[in-house]
Amino acid sequence: MSENIHDLHTFMAQVTTEMASEHERIYAKSAGGPGTTGGEGEENWATLLRDWLPPSSEA
Repeated sequence: MSENIHDLHTFMAQVTTEMASEHERIYAKSAGGPGTTGGEGEENWATLLRDWLPPSSEA
């Protein structure tokens, strides 16, 4: 019996993998300073939310 997986589950699994990969990449170059790496991490989250949420939710 095949399991019926909702598209949202697939999307969240992909996003989780991508964000974890980006975190590892940023962490590996953390010698650049916490401000730089923190800014990159925040921008990754901002991009994810901008792409996912409807435009009417932007402030």
